[in-house]
Amino acid sequence: MESQVGYERFFGPDDIFFSTTDAKGVILRTNRTFDTLSRYTRDRLIRAPHNIIRHLDMPAGLFKLMWDDLGAGRPVCAYVTNRAADGVDYRVFATIVPIHDGYLSVRTKPLCEGTQRTVEETYRRVRAREREFAGRGASRSQIGEMGAVELATELAGLGFPSLIDATRALLPAEVSALVSAGVRVPDAVGVSGPVADILRAAADLERVTNRLVF
Repeated sequence: MESQVGYERFFGPDDIFFSTTDAKGVILRTNRTFDTLSRYTRDRLIRAPHNIIRHLDMPAGLFKLMWDDLGAGRPVCAYVTNRAADGVDYRVFATIVPIHDGYLSVRTKPLCEGTQRTVEETYRRVRAREREFAGRGASRSQIGEMGAVELATELAGLGFPSLIDATRALLPAEVSALVSAGVRVPDAVGVSGPVADILRAAADLERVTNRLVF
């Protein structure tokens, strides 16, 4: 269920949205939830770069770290703020995995609010440094490189030596919170590769959580 407060849009835990891209981040497929929250038509989204929904307050360094891990075949998770076509923001927990010809991105409602706030505070600090660096004439690639170093340092201070370490900690926590909120994990039948691994791990978490709740 969708709601809006000021310039931020909120959605429910069961509103899970997907997109697939090619190796360069060009959107190939979306689902209805993605289309609705982004306020773009599907025709406008398909063949558009995924950064069509990028929020200017997000640090370039985060996306540099994400692309580095994805390029190495590793899945990544991160808290991300997007901006819809109507100028309204919405926050997501994004999980991105390499697939055979590109990437699959799954976005859910962030439920570990304390962790989310802490991470977003690091984003604000890093983005401020990036803007200062840009003001001194740095190029986009230089800003991304500098921001990646700054954000990696910030994440290390939170106990995450690398983005993959953050992924390993944040994904189980967010999935467990989704399960506790009553969201069921999809079946992995017919799915292979990293997506299947994530679904099986999520299903294991669901079973453990159900036993604990019982």
